[in-house]
Amino acid sequence: MQLADAALPEAVRTTKPLSVLYSYLRPYALYHLTGEAHMIEVAGIDHLVLRTTKLNQMLDFYTRVLGCRIERQSSAETGLTQLRAGFSLIDIVDVNGRLGRLGGAAPTAQGNNLDHFCLQIKSIPEDELVKHLEGFGIEVGEFAERYGAQGLGRSIYIKDPEGNTVELRNRMASPAA
Repeated sequence: MQLADAALPEAVRTTKPLSVLYSYLRPYALYHLTGEAHMIEVAGIDHLVLRTTKLNQMLDFYTRVLGCRIERQSSAETGLTQLRAGFSLIDIVDVNGRLGRLGGAAPTAQGNNLDHFCLQIKSIPEDELVKHLEGFGIEVGEFAERYGAQGLGRSIYIKDPEGNTVELRNRMASPAA
């Protein structure tokens, strides 16, 4: 696929913020890198589902410690609570509810159904984040440079009440406009 300057939208031919250029050029870059066009382009995580035997502890952890808010809550019989996490949702499913029973056995320390997930958080100094987490009695590991959706950045691992590993990563600043 050859791409002449005239084929590019005006916004790309002029000086624009990198995010605008990226949105126009990404489909061309995908084609160039793989040799094929992709109908589906993943834009981010919509939601993830965590099964639990410790509903109240999980809700306390994700709302009080991590600052998520309850967006929707089903009946106890259904057993689903949906938490807003930025542009994504974290679904907490009580294994004793109707939805939880569909998923099989309860998670255990050796049988979690998830290795870890990473939450991009509003930028906060590392020492303040550690102090906040330790204030809730959460064991905190060491910050390390890791690769994620925004490239290399520093993050830390913690555990939720069900033993799931949660990576917390400061959101990196967007390119200047």
